[in-house]
Amino acid sequence: MQDANVIPKMIPLSKQKECQNFTKAMDKVEYHQNYMDVPRRTEGKAVGGSPVFEDAFMAPLLQWYRRAATWNTPWTPTVRFRSGGDVPLAFVLVTGIQTVNGWYTRHVQDIVDGRCPLPCKVTRDLSKVKTADAVLIHMRGLKTPEHVVKMLGPRDPSQPWVMLEVETELLANSVHQTNYSTLDNFFNRTMFYTRDSDIRIHHGFIVRRGLDASLLPSIWRRQSIVNQDNFNSRQLVVSFISHCDDNAGRLKYVRELQKHVWVDVYGKCGDLKCGHTINVDRSFSIDDKCVRMAGENYLFFLAFENALCEDYVTEKLYIHLLYPIVPVVMGAADYSTIMPPHSYIDAKQYTPQQLALKITHLAKHPQVNTY
Repeated sequence: MQDANVIPKMIPLSKQKECQNFTKAMDKVEYHQNYMDVPRRTEGKAVGGSPVFEDAFMAPLLQWYRRAATWNTPWTPTVRFRSGGDVPLAFVLVTGIQTVNGWYTRHVQDIVDGRCPLPCKVTRDLSKVKTADAVLIHMRGLKTPEHVVKMLGPRDPSQPWVMLEVETELLANSVHQTNYSTLDNFFNRTMFYTRDSDIRIHHGFIVRRGLDASLLPSIWRRQSIVNQDNFNSRQLVVSFISHCDDNAGRLKYVRELQKHVWVDVYGKCGDLKCGHTINVDRSFSIDDKCVRMAGENYLFFLAFENALCEDYVTEKLYIHLLYPIVPVVMGAADYSTIMPPHSYIDAKQYTPQQLALKITHLAKHPQVNTY
């Protein structure tokens, strides 16, 4: 099934694009003199100038769901796979806490339950590693190539080994002690959050209501779960921050913002507490009591990333989107390719004082309802 001449594309992990330094990144921003001067069309625009928004991440996958909807019979491959069946098998190497906290189960549940437009199988059974069509290796906790080979045995050059990671290299190197430079040219493919990955991982997506949404598994489709009856009594800004190493400068920005407007900060980096930390290592949902509390009682939430890395967007952007609350984003992604027009505010377009003036103005005027 595999072409051995194609597979050996080797990945120089240490050559990944560097994450931005907050101070240098903000120095490059040309702030407008007036807080209302920034046209809202810069805060979300249709891809390619089209009047209809399409999530750039979701578009290719949605196309496969469209194709699947037209098939009269289930898709079958024209060749048999290395693993010996009609459906490809991927072996997934996961180590450490990820094996006991449910991380693996949550991340493969959609595959196991058959929600993908094309079928595949996953396993952690080491006895199947040699016959698997691909080997996905989660970066968390890996130290050296020798460490991997010791666990998996000698590699077959005709079998692709795929780097799997949902976090940035900045966090991997500084927190999880995974030194990417020791793994240069070790993997054939990448399964990462960047747009140039062979397989792209994302924490969420947006599709249009109606036909597009109807193509997706019903468990993925949700209606807005709160109304706006208490709009005039809502508090202004909320944020949840528990990663206090300020690589992205978000805490610095929040502290400056708090000099001009009230911001409630929950989590380890704030004075308020609600539930447990929400991140990819823990199970959570949009029905989480703290997510719901924010969605029902605030007008704006700060979706500030912990690293300014190109294309890096996490669950903190998506978990509030079913609520009538406006995300204020800070990251190095091109948000206009993943968020509809007028659906968010980009904090990097404003100084903290300008942002405070803008959201205060919007809170006092019906215009906020157009976001």
